Amino acid sequence: MAIPVYRNIEGFVRRKCKKIAAMPRKPIITDWLQLPATQDSLRVIDGKVKYLLQHQGGEKKLNQWLLSDDINFVTLTAERYVIDYLILKNSNMEDNLGEAGPDANLKLGDEDIGIEVTTLNGFIGEWILQERLIWFLSSSGLLHDKTLRIVYDHERIKHETDANTIYQYVEELATAIQAVNAEQLANLNVSVEWEQRWSGQVSWSHNNADSFPWFKYLTDDLLSKLSERRKKKQLKKHRRNVVFVGINHMSPFNWAIPSIFQEMGTGGVSYNIEIQSIEDWWSKIQQDHEEITGICFFCYSLEKVEPFYPLRIIWVNAAGSLPINL
Repeated sequence: MAIPVYRNIEGFVRRKCKKIAAMPRKPIITDWLQLPATQDSLRVIDGKVKYLLQHQGGEKKLNQWLLSDDINFVTLTAERYVIDYLILKNSNMEDNLGEAGPDANLKLGDEDIGIEVTTLNGFIGEWILQERLIWFLSSSGLLHDKTLRIVYDHERIKHETDANTIYQYVEELATAIQAVNAEQLANLNVSVEWEQRWSGQVSWSHNNADSFPWFKYLTDDLLSKLSERRKKKQLKKHRRNVVFVGINHMSPFNWAIPSIFQEMGTGGVSYNIEIQSIEDWWSKIQQDHEEITGICFFCYSLEKVEPFYPLRIIWVNAAGSLPINL
């Protein structure tokens, strides 16, 4: 089956072929262009590339987004998805592609409200593992007529990421799977199982994820990130800012993640204690961080324009809530 043409992405990649050739590792978008499984995602991304090419400052943003390492790629992907969505919902919101300051501005009368996007990438190694390994296995034809089930150790993936050896780990894992080397797989803390009922797919699971410190990422670590010199300078440009936080790669899937964020947007009683703890924590920091008016956690899906879960802003200062269409 022929892979569709994505004119905006492919045109941009062709114009940047020399820069791509000089990169130590091909940007993931070039691999996706060759995989039928990524068609729905590429269709959405192609529209975003078209939008950026039509706006001043968009070319620079595309260089930062599509021609960067995997961590910057997922960070900018989260930014583009939520900013584009909010602009569709709010006619008084403007993208900020080139100027210093937050990622977008919400105009309320004479006041500009900063819209800042950041991401929690505490478990970005999982994304790198999955995306890069699928490419190795698909390009070798190994998934042509079967499905692979992979169980990995999330602590091992975190260790490899922190040690900056995750790409070497993925290559070793691909080699072990291709060679059906049980000893090497055990050394990599991975087990695999082949399924003949479906083809071209990989399913994933992991061990002991409930110990992951997700609450710390949502509170102390996030505040520390917002307090970094560059980020704080951006937020200080406006008196009030709403911070949207991408949590796609915050932690392994476990009992709370991602269900807690779904309940934040849709309501429910299963995670009242956890949600209240997050809200209470952020309300306590408002006195020392008056520039942060609200926090909104979001999870995007590459093949969808709207967020994966309905959005709800946690107003750090309840009296300072702002009219934003979500």
